[in-house]
Amino acid sequence: MKLKLLALSFVVISANIVLCQEEINRWHLLDVNEDKKPGVSHAQALEIVEGKKAQSVIVAVIDGGIDTNHIDLRANLWVNEDEIRNNGIDDDGNGYIDDIYGWNFIGGDDGNVEMETMELTRMYRKLKFMKWEGKLQKDSEQWSEYESLKKEYNEGFDAAKVEYAEIDQIYKVVMEYHAAVSEQLGKEDYSLNEVKNIKSADEKLSEAAEVMTLLLKDGLDFGLLEEYHESLENEVKFYYNLEFNPRDIVGDDPDNFLDTIYGNNDVMGKRSDHGTHVSGIIGAVRDNNEGIDGIAMNVQLMTLRAVPDGDERDKDVALAIRYAVNNGADIINMSFGKYFSPNSIEVQEAIAYAEKHEVIMVHAAGNEAKNIDEELHFPTQPFQASNQENKYWIEVGASAPYKNKYMVAEFSNYGKNTVDIYAPGVDIYSCKPGSKYESSSGTSMAAPVVSGVVALLLNYYPEIDRSRIKDLVLNSGIDYSKQKVFLPNEENGKPPKVRMGELSNSGKIINAAELLRMANETM
Repeated sequence: MKLKLLALSFVVISANIVLCQEEINRWHLLDVNEDKKPGVSHAQALEIVEGKKAQSVIVAVIDGGIDTNHIDLRANLWVNEDEIRNNGIDDDGNGYIDDIYGWNFIGGDDGNVEMETMELTRMYRKLKFMKWEGKLQKDSEQWSEYESLKKEYNEGFDAAKVEYAEIDQIYKVVMEYHAAVSEQLGKEDYSLNEVKNIKSADEKLSEAAEVMTLLLKDGLDFGLLEEYHESLENEVKFYYNLEFNPRDIVGDDPDNFLDTIYGNNDVMGKRSDHGTHVSGIIGAVRDNNEGIDGIAMNVQLMTLRAVPDGDERDKDVALAIRYAVNNGADIINMSFGKYFSPNSIEVQEAIAYAEKHEVIMVHAAGNEAKNIDEELHFPTQPFQASNQENKYWIEVGASAPYKNKYMVAEFSNYGKNTVDIYAPGVDIYSCKPGSKYESSSGTSMAAPVVSGVVALLLNYYPEIDRSRIKDLVLNSGIDYSKQKVFLPNEENGKPPKVRMGELSNSGKIINAAELLRMANETM
């Protein structure tokens, strides 16, 4: 059991790079030459535009919601000036009543969707019911799809149940030992030395102290352990649950894209951790002596709640994109994704609508260490099938704070044809609901780094040709294409090394200073 506990602590912290606290809090802003960390060179970027006035930029954040009361965000929230606050009237005539900060597409009159199933589950459930009702013919394409979905669903659910059972057992033992140590010391938070100094004739307490000493030496983080346990529990209870359908809360038909007026104006919800963290990276208030500084200077954060814990619905994503465009967003950040998309055409039409209006769209590549050239991660570029480039879409992988073989995050999806550029996405310190802060890792963190850098560009060069921005971002990135890095791999064993140029089409990490320097030279 002790060996399994030690292995668990390694798994839980394996995505986190150990840095000093000051570097952890801001490494993504640092410069690879001056600070020896491959961040975005934020201070150097500001030197280039010193004396220039930062123009306002609107960044729409399609996510799980934002804590609109956060002390480091509330001053930078987009506000719909055409809507009178909380009067129960659709003042601007867009169909959404009291959409002050944006809109919640996963809410209804009686509450909000917080948990959801996976799209795989929804698609399998739909065809399974058709099979039961005798509407599926065994020689049809739908039957083949049903069999394929059934196989993937059963394999995924079985694996999730096994993993959850193992971790649940370990989690309960760890928490039991933690409770014993806490009772002995009289406090929940204790140091390694305090545990090492526990001397007791009680065999159970002695064992608890011994195990907790080993775990703390190995860097166990109780918060991450609890988060890991909860995520596996949610897979079993919600993601793969064929009986769970929270969409009744919303009250719409999720497959009817003409049914557009639904939701509510509660853009925070109860699970806004992810969207709050993403938003802080982009646009936390700068120089206010609070927790962090965002990347962009003069920014308005538009809140579009469309991503529950589970897979987002295509309709909500499409309508959120259109809402952002119609309300003046310059950039749309999308730190979400899934591997099935039954209404992808409608989402692609919304993306094309944003492109037509020259809105920059930044999308996280995903965290499954997959090659998304081979397995599409939705929403994806709408013109990929016809080999046409969307000049307003930037697909982002996650990089780590090392200029060596560990530079690409072990969890990051990749793809030489699909991923455009990498950005810092490991141990990014940002906002948490309740005016708190925490570090988090994922391509979900890398995407807002890019959104923030693009916003910084538009702060100082608002007149720039929007169709050139993607090329500028890619051309100005720091070139690591020949750097050998470990191929992203979350499985056990040592992964092979590849050149970074094989993992994205640029082989680069975004750099704000070089981007602004290049923009300044070409204007």
